[in-house]
Amino acid sequence: VGSTYTGPAIGARNVTANPSLPIMPVMPANTVFPAAGTTDITGSQTITPGNYRNITLNGNKTITLSGPGVYVFNSIKSTGNSCSFVFDFKTPATPGNFLIYVWRDVELTKSQASMINGGSESRIYWEIQGNGSTNSDLSSSLYIQNGSNGNPSAFIGSVWAPNGNITIGAGTSACNVKGALWSNKQININNAVSVTYAPFIFCTAPNANAGPDKSLTCDFPTTTLNGSSSTPGATFNWTTVNG
Repeated sequence: VGSTYTGPAIGARNVTANPSLPIMPVMPANTVFPAAGTTDITGSQTITPGNYRNITLNGNKTITLSGPGVYVFNSIKSTGNSCSFVFDFKTPATPGNFLIYVWRDVELTKSQASMINGGSESRIYWEIQGNGSTNSDLSSSLYIQNGSNGNPSAFIGSVWAPNGNITIGAGTSACNVKGALWSNKQININNAVSVTYAPFIFCTAPNANAGPDKSLTCDFPTTTLNGSSSTPGATFNWTTVNG
């Protein structure tokens, strides 16, 4: 309104339509964390699923997470060189996932990550609910610095950061990430970062329904159950509870 146009006649070239907007990804649901524990970890240690307070490492330390399960921390910080996080799956047949819940922030400086006894990156899930205020950039829930002297940093597992940024690759050298990254804020992938997509597999509990109730009598001692399931690919069978 109130504007003029000067130029070639538009004619049939005037095309109007609703814009094609990208479909935004569905973010993971926030987890209600158990409380963090009261035990601090400052040196090399093997830990089992449970509740801990702060991991604070100053270089050349190794933390081994022994077996799938839920690990709860208040915060995780590593400084210096050659700190390492090892995920021990025990045996390839050991069921379950590594679920790592962090109330505040995670900052890793020139650290490494690896798996032993089978497993896969898609069975490791981090949820970091801090807002980044305790990390170097004051805004990233997960802040990872590159390695040094030709030795890249490494990080494995999928990360959901609902309250802060994710920043990978601060500094020189390189960083290798295997997993997936989700943030409600920003994801910053800096220089010399390699990301291999291996997302955590979220699953829904399967279900099975036996259909309408049926009755058995002495005259009609058998009946047919109309079994069904809304879980794709589910198979099921029925047994009596008392023989």
